[in-house]
Amino acid sequence: MTKLTVAALIHYPVKSLAGIALTSAEITSKGIKGDREWMVVKQNGKMLTQRQAPKMVTIQPKLSDRGLELHANGLDPILVEEPTHEDALSVSIHGDKCEGYPASAAVNEWLTQAIGWETPLTLVKYTKQTARTPGSPERFGHDATYFADAAPFLIANTASLAALNSSLSEQQLPNVDMRHFRPNIVLQGLPAFAEHELPALSIGDKTFKLVDHCQRCVMITVNPDTGENLAKAIPFKQLAELNPMPNNAKAPAFGVNAILHSEISAFTIQVGDIVAV
Repeated sequence: MTKLTVAALIHYPVKSLAGIALTSAEITSKGIKGDREWMVVKQNGKMLTQRQAPKMVTIQPKLSDRGLELHANGLDPILVEEPTHEDALSVSIHGDKCEGYPASAAVNEWLTQAIGWETPLTLVKYTKQTARTPGSPERFGHDATYFADAAPFLIANTASLAALNSSLSEQQLPNVDMRHFRPNIVLQGLPAFAEHELPALSIGDKTFKLVDHCQRCVMITVNPDTGENLAKAIPFKQLAELNPMPNNAKAPAFGVNAILHSEISAFTIQVGDIVAV
């Protein structure tokens, strides 16, 4: 029997910007520590994502001894200093109301220019004092999350990506990579799309509950290198044909939303860890 392991770990410090590959990750009930702890919002406080601004994916966060740095083509890198924690802004994510501490004016001007947005944008950081309550607690539990769309973890499978690329190749269409799907934990050793059939998985003595299929949106059509949408809606249309949502044949599914099975203290997982199902 093929050994099931953690193939990759990815951390997204800023929602909808590029991710950072990790060799190990600290796991909390909110997700990988610091994952989507920052979010870009418009003047009305609503989140801005690649759905409206696909160029966001070309902005690369980097973590250094000084903190979070942002890098974009044509601009000097900028250091995102810790907010003053004085005046939190009211923000919303898919209708969920919460608050965020704004970054400096210099950072916000830099981001607005890097994204190419016509009106001023604001980078905000998650506040512990006004934690975001999940919009679907019956699915994702009652623990507060950072600024992820839904569940604190998205788990994907290398074999599912290989199956999708095989289908794309048969149609003489370009292949895609895992960056299109923005998972946190990538598994290797399962058959294609078998992750949808599992109720849970364990890494060491810690258990993740696999809640449901992750329904994908147009963000998966964004080229992570250029920030442009791929022609022919690749791979949205092809994935919907190959692996549709159970109750919506026109909607593609890729990966599974997951939560920690029970409330536990933070722990660490590593690439190469054995996974039990």
